[in-house]
Amino acid sequence: MSRRSHQPCYTPAVQLWPHHEAALASIVPELDDKPDALCLILGGSLVRGWGTEASDIDGHLLITDDAFDRAIAADDLVYKPAKSHCDYPGGYFDLKLVSRRLLEEAAVNGSEPFRNSYVDARVHWSRLNEPIDDLLRAVATYPEDGHAEKLVTLACHLEGMKWYAGEARKRDDAYLMLWCAQRVVLFAGRLVLAHNRMLFPYHKWLMRMVDRAPDKPAGLRDKMDAAVGSPSVETIEPLCDLLLGWQLWGVPPTGWWNPWIRETEWAWRSGTPSVDER
Repeated sequence: MSRRSHQPCYTPAVQLWPHHEAALASIVPELDDKPDALCLILGGSLVRGWGTEASDIDGHLLITDDAFDRAIAADDLVYKPAKSHCDYPGGYFDLKLVSRRLLEEAAVNGSEPFRNSYVDARVHWSRLNEPIDDLLRAVATYPEDGHAEKLVTLACHLEGMKWYAGEARKRDDAYLMLWCAQRVVLFAGRLVLAHNRMLFPYHKWLMRMVDRAPDKPAGLRDKMDAAVGSPSVETIEPLCDLLLGWQLWGVPPTGWWNPWIRETEWAWRSGTPSVDER
């Protein structure tokens, strides 16, 4: 069976201020002097048009496979520039080290947050003999394999959170209710993103990505805000019902607890992260 894929449905809108441009120009000579450095890949809020004048410069530094192995052994996975290069208040480079081998693995098995970090990514500097753009696009592609199962799992976890909210009220357990509210918003947002085949960006940008999703139920954001703003059965249940009644997600007739057990309590058996993180 061939692997189908979907490119992210985002519109690149790079916006760099003069001090960002100056910092990027300043770091290039330093990279030129490092033979293990192969390619500087820009990412983050600036390449997506979400940045501000005060934004740091996010990205990845592609290094040789041998150098990457040494970095792993040294537990040192972030590039530390020899000097700041950023002459504006609060400015800095946030560059994670990667290798071609790691990116090739991610193009096949990468988590959604890892893939999302390459959406709209672009090469700023390179000494590679051939372009790497196709590989970056492959990493940033929404993985179609397992898509239907993902929808079922997320819908079942919404059902589970609805039940847990009732348990929290029964026990007058504020912590449990707060936990329910956070996870209900997470699973609701992830369900909408998965429905639109948009990558989960991890928690920092979840709400922004939900706002950008083209197909979602009316009133979704208001109910999400209500659940996190005032955690209670009265705010959690309407959000669950909104999502669960919006589409036929394929929740099995045997109930939500079987996918819950497999994907949460038994996640360790498959060696994969729980559904919260992948």
